[in-house]
Amino acid sequence: MSYQLLPKSCLSKYEIEKTLSRSHFATVYLAIQKPLNRKVIIKVIAPQITQSEGAIKRFEREAKILSELDDPG
Repeated sequence: MSYQLLPKSCLSKYEIEKTLSRSHFATVYLAIQKPLNRKVIIKVIAPQITQSEGAIKRFEREAKILSELDDPG
């Protein structure tokens, strides 16, 4: 499986288990964070979207909101 959108530094810290979704905006992966041995979700914005200031701001806002969630499930 190819993870060409992921930077090499990311691949060294995470073990990708599977692709959860892929769209024109982003690709979402389920991964294991190696140092902490925990499951995480990695969302990688598509390169063509990085040209849009508005899209980057939405992506950052979404990341902030999701980081504040606290759900054991």
